[in-house]
Amino acid sequence: MKGRTIVSVILASLIAIFSGIYSFSQDKNLHIYFLDVGQGDSILIQTPDDVFMLIDGGPGDAVLSELNEILPVWKRNIDVVILTHPDADHVTGLVEVVRYYEVKEADFGKVEHNTNIYEEFLYQVEEKALQVSDLRDEDDFLLGCCVYVDILWPEENQNLERLDPVNNISISIRLTYKDFTAVLAGDAESATEKKIAKIRGLDSDLLKIGHHGSNTSSEPVFLDAVEPEIAIISVGEDNRFGHPTLETLEKLKERNIKTYRTDLDGRIEVISDGLEYWIECKEGCGR
Repeated sequence: MKGRTIVSVILASLIAIFSGIYSFSQDKNLHIYFLDVGQGDSILIQTPDDVFMLIDGGPGDAVLSELNEILPVWKRNIDVVILTHPDADHVTGLVEVVRYYEVKEADFGKVEHNTNIYEEFLYQVEEKALQVSDLRDEDDFLLGCCVYVDILWPEENQNLERLDPVNNISISIRLTYKDFTAVLAGDAESATEKKIAKIRGLDSDLLKIGHHGSNTSSEPVFLDAVEPEIAIISVGEDNRFGHPTLETLEKLKERNIKTYRTDLDGRIEVISDGLEYWIECKEGCGR
């Protein structure tokens, strides 16, 4: 009887695992997860054919808990990681991801930035012999079957060492899946936003607000160029910087842009079938 019980438990476990595999691969939508990592940024993108790209990793190891909740137990590889810029609240979690996940490719702007955590990231990338790309605005690519990644910034011949502060080297991208579009601007500040705003056809459904809603970002000309329906602010609860600022929130309100925040809504998931999109929040949207 004891032997039968053990066999039954094993069979039940196998059924659960394979059921998870089946259901995981049956969802043919685009998923964009704005991870709840505290005062930092981390965005996981899952294409309709289950190719994964992680943009930034946040300020600590909370990204690992978030990934564990989203990905099946058997899923331990990520196809692409992008580091928008080397500040600690973006790179720290990526060190852990590269260390514990099987990552195929790491994309980031090569720049001198002498911090221990950035040096550790570079070491892990070299140690794992990852394919490395220095992304510029002519390096657009197709992610998976059908998600187009348009690199908006930095420019091809831009000397990253001359951009100050380091936020202004942030890799900024525009995702397109059929009729759905999203602009993810890292920590780009006003000077960079004004340059990106000159790009034609920038209007998008979604905008990830720059620099956690600081008043150094969200230039009116940039908001008007993107003209999003919804905005996502990745920010830590009760953070010492006062992010997002009332000034930024007022700019969004004036433009009737529906705003979601990781400090209030927890992990935010944007799902699109390429025609429509909808939003789910771990803590309940609009809390």
